[in-house]
Amino acid sequence: MCLGKGYKASNELLLRRLRDTLWVLRPAAEVRTEVHIRWGVLTCDVDWLDGDERDAFRELVPHPEAGQNNSRAEVLITAFSSFAATTTSRPDEIDLLVGEFDQQDHEVLDYAKAQLRTSGRAVVFRV
Repeated sequence: MCLGKGYKASNELLLRRLRDTLWVLRPAAEVRTEVHIRWGVLTCDVDWLDGDERDAFRELVPHPEAGQNNSRAEVLITAFSSFAATTTSRPDEIDLLVGEFDQQDHEVLDYAKAQLRTSGRAVVFRV
């Protein structure tokens, strides 16, 4: 599960792991990843957590569709980040996962929210 032998947590690595999780969960979804200055930003045109009762950012969630002994990657974001938040296209919906907001965090969240258009979910974090 984790990051793999010899890997150190980075925005790029965590974005790649989360993107790979979403490709299995929602293969038809449009997933965009980018490193925006010091933040990792992932946007998806669907809210992959919608209707999921488990809190994927706070606990290990098995992911057998990706192979034996695999887990979803959302928990890695909270485990390795100094700041992480997730938002949807719904107004004023921001869930702070780790850390505290500063002005630049709000700017990056606003940027990510603007990418969502009418639906979806975004995750913004920094390692």
